[in-house]
Amino acid sequence: MWARGAALACFMQYLRANLSKKVGRLVDWSGGFWERRYSAEPVLDDTALVGRLRYVLAHGVKEGLVERSAEWPGLTCLPQLLGSARRLFRPRGESGEGPAPAYPA
Repeated sequence: MWARGAALACFMQYLRANLSKKVGRLVDWSGGFWERRYSAEPVLDDTALVGRLRYVLAHGVKEGLVERSAEWPGLTCLPQLLGSARRLFRPRGESGEGPAPAYPA
């Protein structure tokens, strides 16, 4: 996602404020929710994307929340990372214009 100017900052302020209110109500918690200001780091290529993904997946292990990244609840991208997922769309240029449905035979 690429946001121009202050659009990303405004969106993040809105998201963080509303998310903290809703979570606070769910867990009966008031006060500070976020540790610090967010920082937006642009991910401009595949190498940077892989680096960010590795960091996110390793974080639960580093903090002792899980023994292996694959044990993290809600890790829905694991089949894609392991290559066992079925593709629902073909990438642009593979055949035809734009994404096209690729239904299993």
